[in-house]
Amino acid sequence: MEIFLIRHTSVGVQQGICYGKSDVALSHTAPEEIENTTQRLLKHCDISKANVWSSPASRCIQLSQNITNNFQIEERLWEMNFGDWEMQAWATIKREHSDPWMADFVNINTPNGESFLDLYNRANAFLDEIIIQNYEQVVLVNHSATIRSIICRALDLNLKNAFKMEIDYGSISKIVYKNGFWSVKFINH
Repeated sequence: MEIFLIRHTSVGVQQGICYGKSDVALSHTAPEEIENTTQRLLKHCDISKANVWSSPASRCIQLSQNITNNFQIEERLWEMNFGDWEMQAWATIKREHSDPWMADFVNINTPNGESFLDLYNRANAFLDEIIIQNYEQVVLVNHSATIRSIICRALDLNLKNAFKMEIDYGSISKIVYKNGFWSVKFINH
């Protein structure tokens, strides 16, 4: 099974703002970026044979709609929920709160939010359901942390290393699951 992990295109949020599960708008360059990402995907994937799922975030739905009219919404593909930190500038979050989380973001929840392990568990529970179906091609339009969590699983990486991978806006990563084994074809293409 070929699994294409696509990150939404760039957002219209000022740099340095903590956003995860917040439903933020895309940037003014979205139409061009969406078209570019779609064309790159079509070079690797026969979308007429693919099963496509999207995060419920409008920034993902807009890209999914450009790829195909035949996609499903999947709640477990949401970006990490930063809880009380959503839409705050990272610089304004008190270090007494952010430092412990930064030291162990895998296991520590943000206030009224989730940990990276929570995100990993929900995203990979969905991936387990996909694997059972044994589809030929799957496209998941979602977010950087969600993509990182799935790639960590495929590569059997320690979750604390997830953010050492660059996952750019509009990027495509491809992993393959075959006979119980994972391989990574490309990341951040």
